[in-house]
Amino acid sequence: MRLVAAPFLNTRPLISGLRAELPAGVTLDLCSPAEGARRLAERECDLALLPVAALARQGDLVAVPGVCIGARQKVGSVLLVADAPLHELTTVALDQSSRTSVTLARLLLRERRATRGGPRYEARPPAELVGCVDGTRGAVIIGDPALHAMAERKFQYAYDLAELWRALTGKPFVFAVWAGRAGAVDSDVCALLARSLGHGLERLDEIAADAGR
Repeated sequence: MRLVAAPFLNTRPLISGLRAELPAGVTLDLCSPAEGARRLAERECDLALLPVAALARQGDLVAVPGVCIGARQKVGSVLLVADAPLHELTTVALDQSSRTSVTLARLLLRERRATRGGPRYEARPPAELVGCVDGTRGAVIIGDPALHAMAERKFQYAYDLAELWRALTGKPFVFAVWAGRAGAVDSDVCALLARSLGHGLERLDEIAADAGR
């Protein structure tokens, strides 16, 4: 059984048990989400911790139940930031390296009907996103830049996309899931991944302290 996951802090609780003790016959590789999606599509692995946008794009996959990266309320690290309110935005800069966040932003702006006809979207390198916010141009930022922007109050408006999703649908937003083809997602694999998550949830303080160093 070949598993792949991204080497991010928010994946560490899910892979904690796997990193502590891999069962015989199971391998775990760390790579970018895009690379994980590619490996799964090309059958170079059996399961990947996959962004939900990639899951939707590969229609023949099954998600492992009960194990995900998700948020019931605001998450703080996936934001649409701007110096104008949502309904006045004419342009939104997007980080194309995060397909799920981009898709989420597009869905929310369409449903909120922020501007007549919707804003124009433009792709920007991640390093340029914070600096390009100006006037009626906003940007979707994720990860550390989003956390810093919230802490430093850099922008007049910071919309938490997970919070907007909850307000729109009444449901949590799921960012990533373990997924594979139907033959690979059996009860043993589901139990293994649930145990790994349980191992991580019992050690959140330890994981946070290690990341802080």
